[in-house]
Amino acid sequence: MKQTEHFCLNQWELTDRIRMEDFNADNAKIAAELARLRRDVFALAYYIGQYGLALDNDDKLHAGQHYVLSAGFHHPDHFTCTGGVTVQDHKATLTGKNAVGAVTTNRVFFADPTGGTVTLWLHHKGGNVVPYINGKAMALSDQFSDGSPSGGFGNCKVYTLETPYTSDLQVMLEMSCGNSSSMQLFDFFLARL
Repeated sequence: MKQTEHFCLNQWELTDRIRMEDFNADNAKIAAELARLRRDVFALAYYIGQYGLALDNDDKLHAGQHYVLSAGFHHPDHFTCTGGVTVQDHKATLTGKNAVGAVTTNRVFFADPTGGTVTLWLHHKGGNVVPYINGKAMALSDQFSDGSPSGGFGNCKVYTLETPYTSDLQVMLEMSCGNSSSMQLFDFFLARL
């Protein structure tokens, strides 16, 4: 039986015996490659978001908003703060042990009104953050130490949420200092893929 060049998928000819094991093996190869491709696409979205933040830091144009949206805290008038949160010096800050507050974006728009998985990367130091998209809490899916293009170094947390078809989004970042005396949010970016 012949096989494809790149993934060794089966290519039957009229004289070949067709077996379920061959189909299952092909499906496993395809599923593994799709999983790898999905990881690569989300890694690419992460770096595009980082690039968008770097452009924002230089007061240049933002990266396109078709599928990735970057937001630093460079323009305080783009955010509404509650509970003692302040946006200044290119970051959102909450101070006071056990303090709780939130920073909410003005409405943001993706150019394409698609639904699906929204992934949010968030750089912060101290405390805890729970992001919401249009009032729905996002689930933490990963975290790692990372430098922010906005100048801070701390945790990068990755959150996900399945969203309906809409181009109109509002992001609220609920902040809690917990046992820390203060916490800072440096930036965040979204990708809908």
